[in-house]
Amino acid sequence: MLRFFQCIAIGALLFAPAISPAHPGLDEQISSLTLEILNYPGSCVLYLRRGELHRQHGAWAEANSDYNRAISCDESLEIVRVARSRLLLQTGQSTTALEVLAPYVTSHPRDLQARILRAGILAELGNHLPAAAEYTSAIQLQSPADPELYISRARALANAGDDYLGQAVSGLDEGITALGELITLELLAVELDRKAGENVRAEKRLLKMASRATRKDGVYARLGEFYKETNHPLQAREAWTSATHELEALPVRIRNTSATRELAGKLRRELDNLTSPTKSATP
Repeated sequence: MLRFFQCIAIGALLFAPAISPAHPGLDEQISSLTLEILNYPGSCVLYLRRGELHRQHGAWAEANSDYNRAISCDESLEIVRVARSRLLLQTGQSTTALEVLAPYVTSHPRDLQARILRAGILAELGNHLPAAAEYTSAIQLQSPADPELYISRARALANAGDDYLGQAVSGLDEGITALGELITLELLAVELDRKAGENVRAEKRLLKMASRATRKDGVYARLGEFYKETNHPLQAREAWTSATHELEALPVRIRNTSATRELAGKLRRELDNLTSPTKSATP
């Protein structure tokens, strides 16, 4: 039972966000684990935990050495394959990373994070359709699924070629239905609709987003970009003017943030650069 909970903890460490080499306390954590290993030299799990910290620290050789020691003292510690695969991916050895991970995924097909890792490796290798299939498997394993899974799947399909843009957008719509109208999913759908030449659909998405958004300045700004891209200067001016008015209505503390000031400056430049409005064409 103890080993079970140790493996759960290791799994959490394996898939935790990467820590910068300068992360305070990381060296101390490694030193603490080294002392634990001195007291319990037969603990394979401790080697794996320390190896993960070395990996996050960027100490590749030390990480690999600890993985070797972990697996040498307990060949059943399969999760070492996941750790080693992530290390190989980080060091530019994607093909080997995929080979190392494969047996683990075969024996643990419902391990969500391992499926996500394999999807990322496949995408890195340019195997976009298999990567998209892996992201679909991950989405099916998680309820509700992380929005990033829908985004990664859509990008994988888009990278597979223009023939798959429709599938990419349909997958995003699936995510919107499941998770609600998240702006990250909607904006990527707009981007891919534009790439597919579906300008009318992209415009409808943006107008719908603007109608329901609590804070509308960013959506109006994107709508103005859309109209500029599709040669509709009159509508672009109208959208950017609306965005400017929305910014001006914000509380001072928000207007003074760097992001808001940057957007305000961009809107001024776009409005200044617009030529006299002309009759626009249909998208």
